[in-house]
Amino acid sequence: MPNVVRNSFRRFVVKVTHTDGVWIAECEELGLVTEADSFDALTERAWQIAPELAAENGLGTDAAGMHLLFQHEQSAPELLAL
Repeated sequence: MPNVVRNSFRRFVVKVTHTDGVWIAECEELGLVTEADSFDALTERAWQIAPELAAENGLGTDAAGMHLLFQHEQSAPELLAL
């Protein structure tokens, strides 16, 4: 039987909103709130600060053991505004 190695990681849900041309990310568990001009820039910024916030808040993980789940909901009027 082959050895199975399971990667353990901690998942954090990051809620994303888009308002007046600004993308905003928030994760209550990490204490993360940041903004950017694009979705790609927002996710990059979140990844820059999430590991430090996890350490500061005693959540016991680093970037290698962390998954960020970005959640963004849209309605038809919001889609037209993009």
